[in-house]
Amino acid sequence: MTDPLPNRSCRRMLQAAERSPRRLQTLSRLSHAQCEPAFICEEHRVPVANLPILVFSGKCQTSCTVLGCKHNPHLWTSGPHTTLMESVSDHLSRHMHICGLLEVILQGSGSAPPAPPCTKDAGAITIQEDWMVLFPREEINRNSELVLAVTLGYNVYSICGRDNLLRAVLEHLKGGEQREPTGLRSCGRSRVLALVGHSSSGLGSSSHWLQMIHICTCACLRDRDVNPRAILLRAESSHCAQNLAPMLPLTCWSRVDVVCGTCIPEGKAEDASNYIPHILQSSHRCVSYGWVEEGLLLTALFWLMIYTSRSHRDTLVLRANRKLSFLLLITQTLCSLSPLTAIGRPSEWSCMLRHTAFGITFVLCISCVLGKTIVVLMAFRATLPAMFACELLGRFDMPSLFKAGDVMIGGIFPVFNKQEDSSASFVKEPDKVKCAGFDLRAFRWTQVMMFAIDEINKDSSLLPNVSLGYRILDSCASPTNTLRAALTLVSSPEEIEPTAPCLPTISALIAESGSSQSLAVAGTLGPFRVPMVSYFSTCACLSDKGKYPTFFRTIPSDYHQAKALAALVKHFGWTWIGAIQSDNDYGRNGVQAFTEEVKKLGVCIAFVGTVLRTYPSSKILDVVDMIKQSTVQVILSFVPEGDLYPLMREVVRQNITHIQWIASEAWITAARPSTPEIYSSFGGAIGFVVRKMAIPKLRHFLMGISPYTDRKAAFVRDFWEKMVGCRPLSAGEPSVSERSSKTCTGAETLVDSQDLFFNVTQLRVSYNVYKAVYAVAHALHHLIFCKTEREGTMRPCVNLSQIQPNEVSDQLKTVHFINQFGEAVFFDENGDPPASYDVINWQLRAGQVQHVTVGQFGLAANQAYKLSIQEDSIVWRTGKLVIPVAVCSQICPVGTRKAQIKGKSVCCFDCIPCADGTIANATADCSPCPQEYWSNDGRDQCILKTVEFLSYHEPMGIALTMVSLLGACLSFATMLVFIHYKETPVVKASNSELSSLLLFSLFLCFLCPLTFIGRPTAWTCMLRHTTFGVTFALCISCMLGKTIVVVTAFRATLPGNSVAGKFGPSQQRIIVCSCTVVQIFICVLWLNLNPPYRDFRYSHWKIVLECNTGSETAFYAVLGYIGILAGICLVLAFLARKLPDNFNEAKFITFSMLIFCAVWITFIPAYVSSPGKFTVAVEIFAILSSAFGLLICIFAPKCYILFIKPEKNTKKHVMGRN
Repeated sequence: MTDPLPNRSCRRMLQAAERSPRRLQTLSRLSHAQCEPAFICEEHRVPVANLPILVFSGKCQTSCTVLGCKHNPHLWTSGPHTTLMESVSDHLSRHMHICGLLEVILQGSGSAPPAPPCTKDAGAITIQEDWMVLFPREEINRNSELVLAVTLGYNVYSICGRDNLLRAVLEHLKGGEQREPTGLRSCGRSRVLALVGHSSSGLGSSSHWLQMIHICTCACLRDRDVNPRAILLRAESSHCAQNLAPMLPLTCWSRVDVVCGTCIPEGKAEDASNYIPHILQSSHRCVSYGWVEEGLLLTALFWLMIYTSRSHRDTLVLRANRKLSFLLLITQTLCSLSPLTAIGRPSEWSCMLRHTAFGITFVLCISCVLGKTIVVLMAFRATLPAMFACELLGRFDMPSLFKAGDVMIGGIFPVFNKQEDSSASFVKEPDKVKCAGFDLRAFRWTQVMMFAIDEINKDSSLLPNVSLGYRILDSCASPTNTLRAALTLVSSPEEIEPTAPCLPTISALIAESGSSQSLAVAGTLGPFRVPMVSYFSTCACLSDKGKYPTFFRTIPSDYHQAKALAALVKHFGWTWIGAIQSDNDYGRNGVQAFTEEVKKLGVCIAFVGTVLRTYPSSKILDVVDMIKQSTVQVILSFVPEGDLYPLMREVVRQNITHIQWIASEAWITAARPSTPEIYSSFGGAIGFVVRKMAIPKLRHFLMGISPYTDRKAAFVRDFWEKMVGCRPLSAGEPSVSERSSKTCTGAETLVDSQDLFFNVTQLRVSYNVYKAVYAVAHALHHLIFCKTEREGTMRPCVNLSQIQPNEVSDQLKTVHFINQFGEAVFFDENGDPPASYDVINWQLRAGQVQHVTVGQFGLAANQAYKLSIQEDSIVWRTGKLVIPVAVCSQICPVGTRKAQIKGKSVCCFDCIPCADGTIANATADCSPCPQEYWSNDGRDQCILKTVEFLSYHEPMGIALTMVSLLGACLSFATMLVFIHYKETPVVKASNSELSSLLLFSLFLCFLCPLTFIGRPTAWTCMLRHTTFGVTFALCISCMLGKTIVVVTAFRATLPGNSVAGKFGPSQQRIIVCSCTVVQIFICVLWLNLNPPYRDFRYSHWKIVLECNTGSETAFYAVLGYIGILAGICLVLAFLARKLPDNFNEAKFITFSMLIFCAVWITFIPAYVSSPGKFTVAVEIFAILSSAFGLLICIFAPKCYILFIKPEKNTKKHVMGRN
């Protein structure tokens, strides 16, 4: 077969190279019997990877440059005579991985003989594997980075055996034929460089082609002498056997049969079963020693790199990203050691450790690589042109006071207190902000900041050899303009010349006086960790470190001022006040905090008015009308000076002079309203302000202000015009004729000025500015300087150009120093200073309004806030020393309480008398008396309740006692009469024994009520009910015995009846005793289980002392038993009422039982419904009435015969015989 033209060109190139030794030095030949000769050109290299370019047909083919991944530096040829196939095969076999598919496609042509058809159909898996060869080809051809201008083709064959494989190889050697031997499509005319496939080891060992074998596992394919170009993509069978064998001893099998196939490469038979018995006889290891040796070798190499890095860490190569590189080497060492956890007999701990160790170490390793990548990208972006970097899109043309320094501090002050209205069209850039109302007070704050910085720069102990600079801007008391100033300060300075060196941006910011302005700046600069120290922003909301992490202040929070104002209101007893707030964060948050505090004290806010300096006059008039229509006498004004001043002028104009004003610290010491004109309506105002301090050296600094010293200094000409009355003319300003104020001559001076501007003995807010500057300076000092251990001296340890604002913020959190005035300056966890206030009172002295200190508010020795006021030093609005009254309703007198008026505040009420049992003396609410006490008629004190019980000293007790003793005497006398006349027929007929026993029981019944009279005790309570029950049971038992005797006596008169002989005295005694014993048994159970006890029953004005029955069941059981006996007796007596004897006791027993039953039946409802001691009286009445009924009905007829009709006291009369 004749080779194509490209091969002839290559031969000529080879021959020329062989004839030229110099040429052979620059060309390395790659040739093979089945591929086109190629060269590696050492002179031409890829610019990026610095790799040689392949040469085909005498030309450098840049598209056929690298094998595997593009620009892969690992695929190098090993020598000038190494073929391309040998290089790839050797590389893949040694590294056991594929960087990618073969990307160098050498063009060729040829044909091959047809392959014989297969006699067996291919399985689904085989077909899937065939098509998987086609998929990556399409993917590679679509990838423009892998193969440039070259198309990857394929020939797919179905190999049924070794002969078919050889035929397919021969067909490729011939090349050129375009047919489909197996029904699959044949694409392209290229000559094949590599073979991918083979499904058995036998087929894999039959070819000397570059083979990518994905299924064959025979170890024989590793023999480089027999198969120099075979590359296994799966573990060989020997490794599989080595991995299988350690698992067998873990089972309980005593015998293992090995059945495996045999591969016969080049006539050499090798059975895989040879591995298993050998491994079973050895120690059970599933990983060869080679892996351990390689892991330890990698570990040693990594530690050698670490040692080299440590010893050469100061070199330029290793100083770049040194920490990440060192950490990466450590993690790579751990990664190389992690496979050791997979070696050895698996255990529970090793199984858990191997995967977790692998995961953690590799994640750490990849994280280090990611970090290095990000560093490289950021370094690359830093070298990009300015079009990709941040740049300033515009500048706000804002006047400023500027001084250069090593470290810059910014300042924002409301030098002008009002921003003129300007309409924004959103079509063009807004006009320059115009401000009005020059404020001398705020201008002095700027000078204090400049003075403090100059003082620090001259101090050799604070920031030595470091100069502080400043840049001060005006906020116009506007949040939007304050934000413009803040953004200007954190940007590059505008004052420097274009050719001057760049100055650092500010390290800290001194701002601002208004809380709304500070909120805007703190919310904007907080995420960038720029520290901000305020000197006059008091809103409690700024203490939220979650929203404003870098905000600090040298003035106490409104949280403490609200507590101080509430303590002031409580001290003077004001409960009905009004409030004026500014329509911003300062006013709203301040009034809200004050309202929450005074509500705890019972103080009511009648109204809340809102003002602002930009409000129209109509809104100001509405607030004034609200003040005039209200009944309040005291008003709190939580408003800055600039916002309150329009309201002050309107109040003075309408001559409202009856209001006592309470001021916040924002205006109580302000100079503009402190005039005799304003004093006419606001005189006597009282409020809180921070402690004052005198700075003597400041006066000389203020006296040195002059517009002629630095003509470019901002705000100085406005100050000069305010103080001197003329304005110095400078270039660019209107002429004299065009200006309303006159022009200065240059001879004006401030030496003799007596203005309050130069009074440095009572500095309050200015002193806060002074402390703020020094706090920042001390924070910078602790950040820049550190003390050496050896020398013990301070030296700079931070490069000034590398100071970050967040570092200054961190130092401010811990700053703590004593200033030259002896005051400790520090911040708490919220960035606030300790609270301390002076109480200020407006007083007019010598025609001037003076701010007189009349008290203090601060922490006491017990760490609690305390208010102390000298009331005698206060001048009130009325001009008298009498404290104004601020209540909606007068305090209720004693004995009355507050009654809320519907629709009005809780502080407005009526007074009504307290209810019975309640009193009101020191408070306005009625409080109930204790249980043993009752209110007097005036409802102003509690008196002891009367204790009620049935006593012997009251008329009812005396009467019942007399009746009881009378009944007892009658019973006893009757018993004596019966004893005396016991032999008479009447007494004998009435059964003298039972009659005597009945009279004795009646005697006891009459004495029983005496236990119910008098103060109840534990013993009398138990005695009264049991005595009553037993005595009446004995009495009724005797009555029952007499009734039975009467009935049996009548029946004895009948012929043949012997009942009377059977019912003699013994039977009578048994009846009486048995009936009485039952009652005694009931009473014993009652006393043992739940006995009666003394009880107190409280009513409105008395305490009823009574005996509680203890058990209602036992009490009614006693009564019920007596009722049963009485009922039986009544029935028997009723049946014997018509007996023929003249002396028939049955009639009298019937009447007595009727009386007894009637009394006790009516007793129960009367007993239950009777109150107090009358319950006891009802029970005594029932006992006495029933006893008298028995005594009179049974014994009165007999005594009548004995004493009045003795002639009837004969047996004949008793028997009824005439």
